[in-house]
Amino acid sequence: MELVSIIMPTYKNDGIALKRALYSLINQTYQNWELILIDDNSDPLYSSIILKIISNFDDDRIHYYKNTKNLGSAKSRNIGIKKSSGTYISFLDDDDEYLETKLEKQITLMKQQNSDFSIMDLNLYDDAGNLIRKRRHRYLKQIKCNQDLLIAHLKYHLTGTDTFMYKRSFLFDIGLFDEIDLGDEFYLMLKSILKDGKLAYLSEPLVKAYVHASGIGLTAGSNKEHGEYSLYEKKKQFFHLMRKEDIKYISMRHYLVLLSCNLRQKKYITGLLNCIKAFTANPSGFIQFSLNRKEY
Repeated sequence: MELVSIIMPTYKNDGIALKRALYSLINQTYQNWELILIDDNSDPLYSSIILKIISNFDDDRIHYYKNTKNLGSAKSRNIGIKKSSGTYISFLDDDDEYLETKLEKQITLMKQQNSDFSIMDLNLYDDAGNLIRKRRHRYLKQIKCNQDLLIAHLKYHLTGTDTFMYKRSFLFDIGLFDEIDLGDEFYLMLKSILKDGKLAYLSEPLVKAYVHASGIGLTAGSNKEHGEYSLYEKKKQFFHLMRKEDIKYISMRHYLVLLSCNLRQKKYITGLLNCIKAFTANPSGFIQFSLNRKEY
């Protein structure tokens, strides 16, 4: 059985969510794994919580490393990848969890298809544990060539770091994560596609990701807005490969993301303008997206 390395940066975790994440690893049906846990805290209080939890688990598959300063999630993941030993590499945020067959089913599929990287569906939950959104990638079953996969990613985002699994060799071939903290998972997938890697898709939601109310605020909205502008400029570099309908959809989505940022910042007039721009860019797509917000 090949070793699977799970990379987990942790930052300002109160311990409750971290325990849940670790239990989800302990309970995996695929047991040949190692956890590379990267402590990105500058506050020693949080580091002490982590060390106590690790001590209580007493599992030598859990490897702890401490950053000398706060580096952010992308740089921390890259540090973890370099310290790992697995033939396959996966990721788990410190407040999310795997369902018990996640590793087994994903690595089995990758080996069957001899793929370089893989993705699966996931479910999103609020702090109370209520299911609030389903992220599905069924359109991947219709993909016929690499360019179709590229356009699908630019339109719909093949993201959710928890859902990724990579061959170690391929991950190093593409240069690991870009060391930015907004959209790093999008850019990793983009590099994977542009490298012409072979993707495997598992159409099961074997990951539970949590969306926290504490992440909704003025700073979050401002940072997201800045990242969205950069992302849209990147996407425009590929517009020459797309049909007008694809470009209209991407533009609509861009303005909807800006609308979300505006609402967080309580910029309601600007938000209304972006809502109008989204509808104007793609009226039918706008209506369809609005009707299916809980599943995308």
